[in-house]
Amino acid sequence: MNASCSWPTRCGGTVRGLRGPSDVVIGPNGPQFLEFNVSGALCGAVEVHCRMDVWHKLYASAGRVPFTSPDPFAARTRMFEDLCAELGAEPRVALLGSARDQGGFTRYFDLQTDYFNRHGLTARFFEPEDLHEAWDCPPHLRYPLGLRDFTIPDWEALGLDTAPVQAAVDAGCLLVGTQTSTFLSSKLTMGLLSEGAVDERAERNLVDTYCRGRESCPTGGRTGTAARSTSSSTPWPTASPWCSRRASE
Repeated sequence: MNASCSWPTRCGGTVRGLRGPSDVVIGPNGPQFLEFNVSGALCGAVEVHCRMDVWHKLYASAGRVPFTSPDPFAARTRMFEDLCAELGAEPRVALLGSARDQGGFTRYFDLQTDYFNRHGLTARFFEPEDLHEAWDCPPHLRYPLGLRDFTIPDWEALGLDTAPVQAAVDAGCLLVGTQTSTFLSSKLTMGLLSEGAVDERAERNLVDTYCRGRESCPTGGRTGTAARSTSSSTPWPTASPWCSRRASE
């Protein structure tokens, strides 16, 4: 955690600021993360997309950008394309959220639906009270897939009813969580990967490269039996009640 601190200046005053532990140490073999926080936030994909857009525009006159990264919207689009192909479903995606959770504005959701609609998907943003329109309609107008772009505590704090979400799931709409939230929703993820409980080579290589031997890894940098006893109480991955066709499945 960050802690406030102060130090004297040459003029006899003081400067106050924040002091916090370093998250990354640069060593002879490259960066090593002292703490690897798996994001539970929802807005990461939108923020990265917008910042990368600004980054590209700033360097457009130079012909190329100094650094770049994959667009998270493109990755999310491929995810839905793969799901549609796997399920034999039409590429129609319902983006479920609420402007009331975004200060009354829909721009956060509009950015995503606009991108999806320009890249081969048919996407529409739904407020919870309108979600029945995604499934209570002629078959060719239904949305078989959806992105659950909200958290239950946030909606409860706003007094938003989640019953329409359950109704959509019961009607056969497959709602998936955002990649930055539900798919990696526990810091024990890195512990499970580091102990070899899941055979995902790319993710395990990530842990080996950047987190090996660090005491702040979820399992304390241990492997084998000691690590397994620490993390076995949490299933892989952490389940969400609305990441399946029916809550009981």
